[in-house]
Amino acid sequence: MRVIICEDERCFQEALCNAIEEWKEATNHQDVSCICFDSSEDLLASWEGGLSAELLFLDIQIPGELSGMALAKKIRQDRKSGSAGMP
Repeated sequence: MRVIICEDERCFQEALCNAIEEWKEATNHQDVSCICFDSSEDLLASWEGGLSAELLFLDIQIPGELSGMALAKKIRQDRKSGSAGMP
C-alpha cells in the first residue's frame, strides 16, 4: 500500500510518517510505503504524471498553493475521468 503525505510543515510531515512507520512495524505490514510532499502543486504534478496511492493525508492549508481540499477535489475528478492516479 502506498501512502502519500502532503504537509508543508516538516515537523508534522515527519511525525505522521514516523507514526505510519511505527504502525507498519507493529502490525508487520511490510508492503506499506510512504511518500512525502511539502507542496500540493508538486503532488498534483506527480499525480497527473501517474503517481497513485491508496491513502492520502493532505494538509488543508498550504500558503500560496492549492489547498488540501481543492487538491482532493482535483484528484477525485481525475479518478472519475480515469486520467491519472489510482490503479
